[in-house]
Amino acid sequence: MFHTNSTILKYVADYKLNLISPADITDFEKFRTSVGLVLEVIKHQDSEQEMEQILTREAALHNIEYAAAKVIEGFTDIKIDHDEKEGFNMCKAWTDHYQSGVREGLERGRELWLEQGREQGELQAIIKSSIRKFCKNISANEAADMLEENAELIERIYDAARMCAPDYDVDKIYAILQQ
Repeated sequence: MFHTNSTILKYVADYKLNLISPADITDFEKFRTSVGLVLEVIKHQDSEQEMEQILTREAALHNIEYAAAKVIEGFTDIKIDHDEKEGFNMCKAWTDHYQSGVREGLERGRELWLEQGREQGELQAIIKSSIRKFCKNISANEAADMLEENAELIERIYDAARMCAPDYDVDKIYAILQQ
């Protein structure tokens, strides 16, 4: 068995410690205090649908006690504002948390859209330059050297240009390359 220093034992509590895992709990009604509500919020913090159900069902979340609010803030990304009249309103906190996620999603979407637009613009510029070389009967390899681009890409552009002759519409060629 393991050896324990007897001088330390007088500082160690002699009682059981029960660990609670919110993920394993299925019936939060067993708890008679706000602990059940806190554990349920912690368990379902990543599920928008579950959180909406909890907020709709639990009137207590409109004005939760200070300790419960601090535990929720500590274990989740949900920040709960304190209002002197209303106390800690979990419903408002969840709405704010949700709106923050929406804003982040929109911002990320804009960034991706701009990045994609930039890439599309660069490819369209290469297509335009390649078409000029194609119309001057410059080979794909020579055009690739002149444009400092990949010869395979220029060859694909030339093939698409042949399909779109005599218009050489950049948007049509771009669409063909995207297939």
